[in-house]
Amino acid sequence: MYLRIINLTRDERHYKYLKLVETTRYKGKIVQKTLLNFGNIEQWPEEKLNELVFQLNEFCNLKLGPKALDVDVHDTFDFGACFAIDTIWKELHLSETIRHHMKKHTCDIDIVPPVKAMVFNRLLEPSSKLRVSEWVTTQAIHEIFPHEIPLHHYYRSLDYLMSYKESLEEDIFWNVNDIFNLDLSLVFYDLTSSYFEGDCCAIARRGYSRDHRPDCRQIEIGLLVNRDGIPIAHEVWEGNIKDQNTVPDALEAMQKRFHIKRCIFVGDNGMATPDNIALLRDKHYEYITSLKLLKDSRALTILKDSSLPDYAQFTKLKDNLYIHEVASPSAGFHPDERVIICYNPERARSTRQNRNEKLVKSREYLQEIKEQPPKQGRRKQPQKVITMVEHNLRKMGTHKYFTCGFTEDGLFNYHDNPTTINHANITDGICMLLTNASQLIPDDVALGYRTLSEVEQAFREIKNVIRIRPIYHYKDLRVRGHVFICVLAYLLEQFMEKKLKQATIPLSPQKALQILKQIRLVRYTIMNKPVQKRTDISSEQEDIFCALGGSNIPKIPTF
Repeated sequence: MYLRIINLTRDERHYKYLKLVETTRYKGKIVQKTLLNFGNIEQWPEEKLNELVFQLNEFCNLKLGPKALDVDVHDTFDFGACFAIDTIWKELHLSETIRHHMKKHTCDIDIVPPVKAMVFNRLLEPSSKLRVSEWVTTQAIHEIFPHEIPLHHYYRSLDYLMSYKESLEEDIFWNVNDIFNLDLSLVFYDLTSSYFEGDCCAIARRGYSRDHRPDCRQIEIGLLVNRDGIPIAHEVWEGNIKDQNTVPDALEAMQKRFHIKRCIFVGDNGMATPDNIALLRDKHYEYITSLKLLKDSRALTILKDSSLPDYAQFTKLKDNLYIHEVASPSAGFHPDERVIICYNPERARSTRQNRNEKLVKSREYLQEIKEQPPKQGRRKQPQKVITMVEHNLRKMGTHKYFTCGFTEDGLFNYHDNPTTINHANITDGICMLLTNASQLIPDDVALGYRTLSEVEQAFREIKNVIRIRPIYHYKDLRVRGHVFICVLAYLLEQFMEKKLKQATIPLSPQKALQILKQIRLVRYTIMNKPVQKRTDISSEQEDIFCALGGSNIPKIPTF
């Protein structure tokens, strides 16, 4: 069997017929039998011939592959990390939830693709909405790939998203609760700020800056999470609101929106104002908070009580945590309030060592100032010197441990504040907790408050990893929508972390995503036939996918 070309010329036109023939014997004679006639191939371009070979190869399932010159690679896209995040996105039914709410709105665009792109971008490469519109064209994201999203859809989707912010949060919460059966016996709340570079945002105000940028206007963000760090709800306020003024809204959100019958509200000592405690009591909430050791007279009284046992006699809860419940707290406490002292010997040692090192450096600095010779018999402008010294001591964190001044002779002098230093030594490694939860044992009170660090970690993640700043929006609604996008991204990240821990994979979500980003989707043509295929998956990447609930990762994605 072989190919045969028959050349014919008719009417000054040349024809080239291609046939597949077979030599056989018929009645004692050797004849050529035509098996397949491809017709006149004189005018066939090279691409059509290549396509014929490719189709025959594919149809017959032969192992004859195309040559390197027959493969034309066009584009590559990030696939692995997007597929992993999308697995969590689907598990939480976020696309369906968002579209369900948009049915109630006269929305002429599908906001799921732009919202999804912004959330995924926060987790993979946080950037402005303008940059997102360019970035998304390099990503293989389900429901988006390979289409581009107009820039104005991103801004409009923030407006639509905030139209149903509360009901969306509630539906998402119940979806999450159905999956993990969230424990809401302990609910944690904290407040942070995020600053703006400009002055155009309507809700931006100057207030107490946790970012150490008092020169910038800011917004305040309150976040409510459960003991596993899963965000339940969030709120955005003007930048000059005080912590205690946000507590009523947080309580209202818990009680009405999420139908929580009993929970213990856990907040830091900034929340432990008399007004807040009274508010919690009025709402019939149990609470766990801490006392300010340096400012609360009740805490000072307890620490100075001679009947307080030595820390070595406290109950050991963990290797670095000892606790002791104070029997019958002194006057100033409500009859049903309890006080639990927590002592961390490791932190006590490190805090004391760090402070002593700073005190030594501060004394050396102050001694240098003291030994400087006065100019013309008297030191000029002593107040400027005092201001400079106090500024430098504040930078070292030791300003409260020294008293500085000038003598009548114009000589600089200083001395230690032994009372302040002694009090610091007494409180090293100490945390004093206040609660009215009568059914909790001291162990649960201590561990419950310790979990408050989950909220602080959430804010660190949102600021440093998901990067809520810089905020490029100035309209009230879009600033709030931007925060909502960041909280959604944090929710997905927390789910990833929870699943990785359950699978005993010692990776953070960000590290896992970095490993998965190595998996690419390649679009190419073989003999003019378009093909898209992902790159190979390593055993480590496959373990991560399995942990996150992803299975049967398609070699040739169809989206």
